[in-house]
Amino acid sequence: MIPRITIFLLSLFVFAPLVHSQDLGQIRNQMAERLPAIDDLKEDGLIGESKDGLLSIRGSISPEQRKMVEAENKDRMTVYNAIAKQTGQPVSKVQEQRAAQLAKTSAPGVWLQDAKGNWYQKK
Repeated sequence: MIPRITIFLLSLFVFAPLVHSQDLGQIRNQMAERLPAIDDLKEDGLIGESKDGLLSIRGSISPEQRKMVEAENKDRMTVYNAIAKQTGQPVSKVQEQRAAQLAKTSAPGVWLQDAKGNWYQKK
């Protein structure tokens, strides 16, 4: 099975050529560095994956953790905007598609938001 981050990072290279390659490499590295801490927060139920393909805070986290979540969401939006420009889709559609992919690939126990905005834990 291919790790989730590999699939997402691969999509950066395939679908986001409008992002300057240096920026893309930096985004990839930043996301990879944050992944273990983000996974820990997900495992603890403190953050979840929202219906718009972004992380949502669900519990009490430190200011440093909040900054990390905000940085991750900023990087995700950079990628989503680049994919939208490349494919001609609205950004909201790209986010919706990513959220569906995250719902499929997330580990059991991760909090997810369905299309109607209801939160549930993946089984």
